[in-house]
Amino acid sequence: MISFIDINNENQNTYLFLYPLDSRDFYKGYICFRTFGDEIYIMNLAIHPKERGKGPGRRLITSVLNYGKISGVESVHLEVRESNNEAINLYKSLGSKQILFSIPGR
Repeated sequence: MISFIDINNENQNTYLFLYPLDSRDFYKGYICFRTFGDEIYIMNLAIHPKERGKGPGRRLITSVLNYGKISGVESVHLEVRESNNEAINLYKSLGSKQILFSIPGR
């Protein structure tokens, strides 16, 4: 089961979803995001290397999208490295209309 954590530090509307791997407190992945009015900004998505391509990234992003629907969010923003084809394909398969690429070296 994916866990929702409100890490709202100094009213920055920051949240985290954790996807547990097993009972030893390891995780398949996590996604960290912030809300600003009717927008969500995905700040970080990380998936354990052995779990990539097995669905945790899709489930985590879907959790954020569902959170956004419930919260009345109009848009979700994220950046991705242009070379990260696996992530780009995932985002497109989830309905992304525009992909923003991060600046190399950042």
